[in-house]
Amino acid sequence: MKLSITPILCLSILLLTGCGENVKDTSDMANPDSMDNDNSATVHVGTDGSDQVATAQNMDDVANASGINMDSSIPGGNPLNDPNSILSQRIIYFDFDSSHVTEEARAIISAHAEYLSSHPEQQVILEGHCDERGTRDYNLSLGEKRAIAVAEIMKLQGVAVEQIQVVSYGEERPIALGHDEESWKANRRVEVLYQMH
Repeated sequence: MKLSITPILCLSILLLTGCGENVKDTSDMANPDSMDNDNSATVHVGTDGSDQVATAQNMDDVANASGINMDSSIPGGNPLNDPNSILSQRIIYFDFDSSHVTEEARAIISAHAEYLSSHPEQQVILEGHCDERGTRDYNLSLGEKRAIAVAEIMKLQGVAVEQIQVVSYGEERPIALGHDEESWKANRRVEVLYQMH
């Protein structure tokens, strides 16, 4: 019997040792904040004229500088970092050749206005964009009108003028590169970009 126990014991040790080598560390997978998300990158223009990038990962640095808790998984966490919050919607779409804000867009703008008025240390850049149709000057003007329309709604709801910066890129920064209605619709927008401090 001693001979049959020894091979079983050796086999058990080999199996356990072999399993230990193939165990994958899933601690990063359990923490969504540690995973890369290319869709979360947005460019902000710094107050010194430099470009700054805010992603889901470095939004924590922004929060720490302003004393805000960015962990949306705990009570009182920042809704800007919560994909289930309306504040995660930061693009306002417009109809062709229009700066009129739709009712659907007003709900998104109102949510951001409420957040900004209750967080006066936060600032946003409202970037106006257009599709490729129209002249460069016309599209720059239309992009500005769209951004101003969003800004006016925010100011009417209590956001301080100092918290809002308006900029237009016209047709120069499309997010869809096609030459069809679907692409044009995606490019007619205002992006609400929270500035890094």
